[in-house]
Amino acid sequence: MRVYLLEEALDLWSTILAQSPHPASPELLEIAEYAFPLLEIGSDNLRIVLNIVESYILLAPQAMLGDSVRLRILSYMANLLGVSKRDLAGQVTTIVERLICAAENLGGSNGVTQIAKDLHECGYTEKIFEGLHDAWSANQTVGPDRKYPKADDVVRTDYFTILARIALADPAVFVNVLSSFGNVEEVWGWLSSEWFHHFDSMANIDRQKLSCLALTRMLELPPPMLQLTLEKLQDYFGMWTQVVGEMISGREDDGE
Repeated sequence: MRVYLLEEALDLWSTILAQSPHPASPELLEIAEYAFPLLEIGSDNLRIVLNIVESYILLAPQAMLGDSVRLRILSYMANLLGVSKRDLAGQVTTIVERLICAAENLGGSNGVTQIAKDLHECGYTEKIFEGLHDAWSANQTVGPDRKYPKADDVVRTDYFTILARIALADPAVFVNVLSSFGNVEEVWGWLSSEWFHHFDSMANIDRQKLSCLALTRMLELPPPMLQLTLEKLQDYFGMWTQVVGEMISGREDDGE
């Protein structure tokens, strides 16, 4: 009976949030903390619980970016990173995206710096870099000894989406993230190679545009990062041509 009541209560909670004006009322904020134990349970209701968390970020970004709440959310998202169910994995990525965007809107560069630090400390970006480095290493192999990445194309797109959000918000902060995982020149070398290599595998044009904008912003950085970025100029031209072509094609389809 409790299981059925929980499902109905979550549906009601989610519906109330969906119909609530911005900003969220104090009464709604008071019950936000009850979503966290439900994230730990990982039940069949996890999808709707993630919807509730996302709604709170949209309705009350400042409250959700408070130290105690923000760190709990990111910790849970780090634990859920790589979840096998595709819809849940997409929700995890979207929630982290929302937090990065909210941190930028409310705190500017300092906000992005803090959220990037939190993602590193909770192990979120570490998992991302491990997965992408594994993919890059696998792509260096050929023939009968060829290896295959542990993370599929869709998961890697999610990984690049989070990195793109940070780079788009503040390229300098993104460079600091790179430095957390070793020599910047080396990390950027294999990461950018894998990023451009994976670009064609991004089935979602919005994800492509996001990565395109983020990678383009890297050209704003001063030396020596600028020189490292310009070494990929041929890849940049290919990316720009592809994205512009996709956008033009999309508009023509809409017109039809």
